[in-house]
Amino acid sequence: MTVTNPDNTVTMTLEVISADEETEGQYSCQEQGNDIVIGNLIVEIPPQLMLKKDGATLNESIDVVFTEEVQIQCVAAEGKPSVSLSWQVNGEEKTAGVSTDMSREDERIISSMINYIPNKDDETLSCITSGQEVIPSQQATVSINVMYAPSCSILVTNETSNQFRVICTCDANPAVSGYKILVNNSLYQEAEQVFLPSTDPAIVSCSASNEIGTGTSEEKNLEPFHVDQPPSTTRVALIVAIPAVFIVLVIVIVLYIVYKKARRAEKSKEDTNKSVQAAMNMLPPAEGDQSDYEVMKPIVRA
Repeated sequence: MTVTNPDNTVTMTLEVISADEETEGQYSCQEQGNDIVIGNLIVEIPPQLMLKKDGATLNESIDVVFTEEVQIQCVAAEGKPSVSLSWQVNGEEKTAGVSTDMSREDERIISSMINYIPNKDDETLSCITSGQEVIPSQQATVSINVMYAPSCSILVTNETSNQFRVICTCDANPAVSGYKILVNNSLYQEAEQVFLPSTDPAIVSCSASNEIGTGTSEEKNLEPFHVDQPPSTTRVALIVAIPAVFIVLVIVIVLYIVYKKARRAEKSKEDTNKSVQAAMNMLPPAEGDQSDYEVMKPIVRA
C-alpha cells in the first residue's frame, strides 16, 4: 500500500504468509495526518479437478468402443473463485455434446458432462479450467484406448508356379483372437493364411474376431494361371543339373562294370589254382619219394 501526500511518498508493506480464506478482506493503512488507504486482498483457491464415468473416478486411462457414445463427467470442487470448464480431445477443443451443471455453485462445485463418441485415432481426453486470474489453468487428462472390431482384407500372392498364398490381414483392437478363410463361400480353414492351387478358379474371403466383434473382408476372385516353363533361374539350374547327373550316372555304370569284371577275373584265377592243386594231389609220388611211400604202407601180420 502506498500513501501519498504533497511533500513525500510513504510506502507501507503488509506481508501475508500462507494466505487463506480467513485472511481475505480489506486492509487499510494511514500515515498520521493523511487519508486512509484501503486495499482488497482476494485469495484464489485452485479447484480439485477429477474425471468420472458412471460415478467412478477415472485415473490414467479409459477403455471405449469406437462409435459407441460414452458419457464422461468433469467435476471441479472447492475452487475460488468459481471456474469454467472446457473439453479437449487430442489437444483440440471439443464442444459437441457438452453440457455444464452449475446448480451446486453455492457449494463451489461445478461439473461438466460430455457425450463423447470416440474415433479410432483419439488418444487423450482432457477437462480444463479457466476463469482464475492468479492460478493458471488446471487440467485433468485420461488416455483413451479405443477398441474396435477387426477390419479385414484379403492379400493374395503367387507363392510358387502352382500355388496361391492367401493371407487375411486385419486392423483390430484388441488383437484378433481367431481367423477364418472361406473359399467359394464355404469355410476352408480356421487360419490366418492358406495355400490354394493356382490351377483352379475360386472366390476367397476371410473373417476375424475379437472381444468387440467380427469383421469380414470383401470377396476376391482368383483366376487360374499356368506356367509353360519354369522361371529363368530354374531353367538354368535344370540345364546344368541334367547333363551333370547323366555324366555321374555313366561314370557309376562304368565303374560298376569294371568292378564286376575284376571280380570275375579274380574268381576265375582262384578256381584255376584250386583245380591245379587238386590234380597235383592225385598224381603218384616220384621215384625219389618211393621209400617214403613204402614207409607209409600199412604193416600186414600173418
